[in-house]
Amino acid sequence: MNSSRNRSSSSQQSPTESVSSRVARAARECLLEGLPVRECRRVLAGIPSTVLEGGDGPPVVLLHGPGAYAAHWFRVIPALVAEHRVIAPDLPGHGSTELGSGSLDARRVLAWLEALIAQTCEQPPAVVGELVGGAIAAHFAALQPDRLSHLVLVDSFGIQPFQPTQEFAQALGEFGAEPSAETHQRLWGLCAHDLARLRQQLGPVWEHFEAYNIERARATTTQSALRMLMTEFALPALPPEQLAELTVPTSLIWGRHDLATPLATAEAASARHGWPLHVIEEANDAPGLEQPRAFVRVLLGVLGEPTRAPSNVQSPRAAPGSAARPGQPDLERTRPERREHVHTLVIGGGQAGLATSHFLTRAGIEHRVLERRSELGGGWHDRWDSFHLVAPNFCLLLPGMPYSGPHPDAFMPRDEVIEYVKAYAEFCAAPVRLGCQVERLTRVNDHFEARAASTTFVARNVVLATGPYQQPKVPPFAAQLAPHIAQLHSQDYRRPSQLAEGGVLVVGTGQSGTQIAEELQRAGRDVFLAVSMCPSAPRRYRGRDVIWWLLQAFQNREKLRLPFPNVDDLATPADRFTCNPHCSGEGGGHDIHLRQLARQGMHLYGHLESVAGTRLGFSGDLAERLTFADTQFDKEFRPLFDAYIAAAGIDAPPDDRAPHDTFVPPISTELDLDAAGVRSVIWATGYRLDFGWVDLPIFDEWGYPRHQRGVTEQPGLYAVGLPWLYSEPSSVFAGVGADAAHIVDHLVKHRSHSS
Repeated sequence: MNSSRNRSSSSQQSPTESVSSRVARAARECLLEGLPVRECRRVLAGIPSTVLEGGDGPPVVLLHGPGAYAAHWFRVIPALVAEHRVIAPDLPGHGSTELGSGSLDARRVLAWLEALIAQTCEQPPAVVGELVGGAIAAHFAALQPDRLSHLVLVDSFGIQPFQPTQEFAQALGEFGAEPSAETHQRLWGLCAHDLARLRQQLGPVWEHFEAYNIERARATTTQSALRMLMTEFALPALPPEQLAELTVPTSLIWGRHDLATPLATAEAASARHGWPLHVIEEANDAPGLEQPRAFVRVLLGVLGEPTRAPSNVQSPRAAPGSAARPGQPDLERTRPERREHVHTLVIGGGQAGLATSHFLTRAGIEHRVLERRSELGGGWHDRWDSFHLVAPNFCLLLPGMPYSGPHPDAFMPRDEVIEYVKAYAEFCAAPVRLGCQVERLTRVNDHFEARAASTTFVARNVVLATGPYQQPKVPPFAAQLAPHIAQLHSQDYRRPSQLAEGGVLVVGTGQSGTQIAEELQRAGRDVFLAVSMCPSAPRRYRGRDVIWWLLQAFQNREKLRLPFPNVDDLATPADRFTCNPHCSGEGGGHDIHLRQLARQGMHLYGHLESVAGTRLGFSGDLAERLTFADTQFDKEFRPLFDAYIAAAGIDAPPDDRAPHDTFVPPISTELDLDAAGVRSVIWATGYRLDFGWVDLPIFDEWGYPRHQRGVTEQPGLYAVGLPWLYSEPSSVFAGVGADAAHIVDHLVKHRSHSS
């Protein structure tokens, strides 16, 4: 359900660049100045990424360590470029590489590395991984040994469980909690064997190096990515038997005095697996930075004399002088591309794209479905572990394959929803291509061209089916939150144990925010909840699940002439993005009452209005927000349901809900996170549309394509699966099929336009 009441919407404009961001940008430019590489933007496994590329010859991929970035290799890149084609990316969430939409986990990082190699290397590269970069490389080598020519682990994690010295662990923790010049110097006094000498060698560059390190350590994207990388790749180790089975030629390069991963780790691995070990003297865990000449000499010896590619093979690096637009992939690279022609291209392999594929197949129209993820299941992969659908199973109504299981009134858990989508793709025999991220869509004469990595798809028609959950929306002032407070969007939340010990602030009371807050409270956490202008809904009304009444009203709206709204009935286009009423499908389904959560100890606040370090400011209208949540169902949905009951002649029992609770918890407009013991913030603040890759003038001020029930202003271009595309259920299992059928019917009737 969605509420059609007119409410204010957050601005979608980017905030003005901060002073710290300008300093960091200048520092990065200084570190890259004079390097014989180009800074390219590529979309890798759906992650907008920054990659340094340069040189010719056998490819070498350099993966940096935790909290670092590609420019950490600046002292060795010039010598390597003279012999090799060098590819040095910023890892996901590091440097200028973003986190991308969807959750970041080990599988996606490995898919990101696979895409990097596919886009930049004409032949299997040597992968050189330092610290956590080495752990990522080792995992990849174990899974896809044929994709690499050599594996070089530099002071690498993942060989044994991460067990740094106590002094190093303390310094690392202090810098992570409060990145500053003081904590940075303390940490690098242990990362470097002789920090004074290193600073003297770098001269004024050290100041830029330090400034960029500190700014990136404060960034929420780096903090989030770093936690994931350390948890997934560094803290555990690859099983010894898996390491023993590595078929890729593997070598170790280690700093003699490493305190993060002591030399004994490398010596044991070398003895156990027969990997050559090369020790760099007078170096700790960054030998390429401290001793670049020795490091390059060893690395080139490990890789052997480079054999240059034949002269008739073009290098995949971008053409000299070309530049990618900020936030866009590098579309000017000279790598030979493949062109595929197809009648209709469906971009997005979630429920909307698959429903469209079903009708295209029935109409006998040749088509292809491109899905950016490496696995089917759409945005359901981004839900927390205990997630259940809010709508009962009888709402699973994908065309041709409605739910037929034994529990129609139950609420399907996340993993079963994913399997349902996969089963539907198999039922449809949908021609899906996984791991295919469209980077740009444009029109050329009478056809569309969709660029995805090294393939350009040429199509007469295109259907945009990328769903309603495209880009997590976080308020700009999130950047002002104190760096030692962990923060994440609800799509990255999985379970209470994922969060640091202590209290949790949840911002937003849509369906995700209320359910996550409820779960955290059950887990014994002290929960603080910023209340949105979102309505609540009873789980049951007049003897039936509330969604049953909504579905019946939707399906019988024309027959019974019910006042079921469509998009034209909304007061303003902003109403397409209002939050869904909160209730839950967990535990067999139940109501969620904010006042009851407050009675049980949850701390409720108004709208979050300001952030300054650990001090937060809220609106003082909590009482009004609770009243809105409690009463909106009776204003918007109850009249529709009662009208359906009367028109259908149903003998339904009376409304037996208890009277509204009038309890008002204490109202406060200020919160000091440290004083309250809050260590984590979850932004349950929804999503925004992101069609930045569509290079066509078809979008309104909200970033929504201008259309008539999915038929856009651009002939041959369609949209499906968006919120309120035509009616409230347009983006959900119960309603997406009707819109998909409509656009395919239109496409069939207008085939002559694209013939």
